[in-house]
Amino acid sequence: CGVAIGNSIYSALTKALDADRTSAFGGIVALNSSVDSKAAIELKSLFLECVVAPKFDEEAKLILSEKKNLRLIELNNSFIKNAERKTIRSILGGVIVQESDDLLIDESNWKVVTKRQPTSHQKEDLTFAWKVVKHVRSNAIVIASKGQSIGIGAGQMNRVGAARLAFDAAGSKANGAVLASDGFFP
Repeated sequence: CGVAIGNSIYSALTKALDADRTSAFGGIVALNSSVDSKAAIELKSLFLECVVAPKFDEEAKLILSEKKNLRLIELNNSFIKNAERKTIRSILGGVIVQESDDLLIDESNWKVVTKRQPTSHQKEDLTFAWKVVKHVRSNAIVIASKGQSIGIGAGQMNRVGAARLAFDAAGSKANGAVLASDGFFP
């Protein structure tokens, strides 16, 4: 429901939550840096099922231990790096095994097909939005600005409906933002 980058774990966490705090209710939070006490206090203020991070410092564990039924999972970055690069999905009567979509974004392959070229700031936002959109399921739309998702639309029968959801979530913050789609946009 929200993704962000920041110059601290607390900054990234609050920006991600601010993208859609309503949808964060009862959710799972995943972080890619150690959880400190400041981030733990923010997490404690929410109803969450699970927090996944590479590490929780002792003070963060103490703060979060006060939450009933909250699961803390330490997922070391080396586990991610050494994981099998295949994705397995079950289907009726079998499974589908495919390569994970973990290719890096190569800006040298970008082709701008409009007269107006994106600014360097817009390119940064587009890179961020495309990283996020590939993890959103089914007709994904991500609106992003300044290293923060501000509107995400997914699970709709078409991308136009998903775009409406994303724009409704973004509101006036969509002005000057970028939009990424997981496929052809009609």
